[in-house]
Amino acid sequence: LESISKGLVYLEKLGLTSVIVIELDKWVKGEPGEKSHVVEETMRVVSALEKQGARARPILQSIVRLGPHPNEEESASETVPEAHTLPQDLSAIRSALRAGDIPVLPPIAMDSFLRSVRISSNDVIGALAKGMTEVAARAKQDADANGFLSDFDLTPMRLMVINKEGGIPSYARNGLPHLLVNLTAECAHIGETFHPSWTSSHPTALENLKLARTCLSYMPPTSSALMVSHRSPRSLIGNLITNKPELSSSLPHALLQGNGKITADTPTLLRKGVPMRVVNRVEDLDK
Repeated sequence: LESISKGLVYLEKLGLTSVIVIELDKWVKGEPGEKSHVVEETMRVVSALEKQGARARPILQSIVRLGPHPNEEESASETVPEAHTLPQDLSAIRSALRAGDIPVLPPIAMDSFLRSVRISSNDVIGALAKGMTEVAARAKQDADANGFLSDFDLTPMRLMVINKEGGIPSYARNGLPHLLVNLTAECAHIGETFHPSWTSSHPTALENLKLARTCLSYMPPTSSALMVSHRSPRSLIGNLITNKPELSSSLPHALLQGNGKITADTPTLLRKGVPMRVVNRVEDLDK
């Protein structure tokens, strides 16, 4: 936690302020004292950031709401988050960022009975990515219509998933991580070639892949997602600033594996990408 906090504080100094949503693998949904435990862990992250000289603000109220957005029809699309936010829900995050504080959120949401319940942090992040992008786009439209510049842009530019296992394992690399993933072209193939043994060694990989696909479908085309191990704090800075994978994904696998450049902790960079089609015969081309 200390090394991650150092990386996040350094990123803030470089102009990349994080909105943090926490998650603990050992949490059991519905356990006694669940909410107090969530608050305790949130405050622990806030304290770690403040020890590194940052100003952090815990946002303990429910920012997201369960269910589809009331102004949208229900969709069967895989990239629709299980929760949503309304513009007024994001005022606490906007206030923190405007004041120079790092917002730290627990994974809680408001259900249809106005109760605060714990949900998956991935659902919270998906709702935030969609809601923040929409609010920023609406603010820009209003600013353009009135002839003035918007004073604050909430558009999320990067998604960063810090976990225990690091990047997404690759079938072609014998379980070592992918360096760069084109989500539009490779998502289905990654799911089809996901080895059963990786379910225990990389338990969050496929869920995080789905999260990246959801968030990047709303974020700007230049955005990227990074899946990185907590043991690789330097990658938080290098990959996010350059917006490139740690090593060139076009290099032959034997060259990368032979000198030990790729390890289990090598991060995976993901982009929305574009569809790719392989044509093996000229006859298959529409001339």
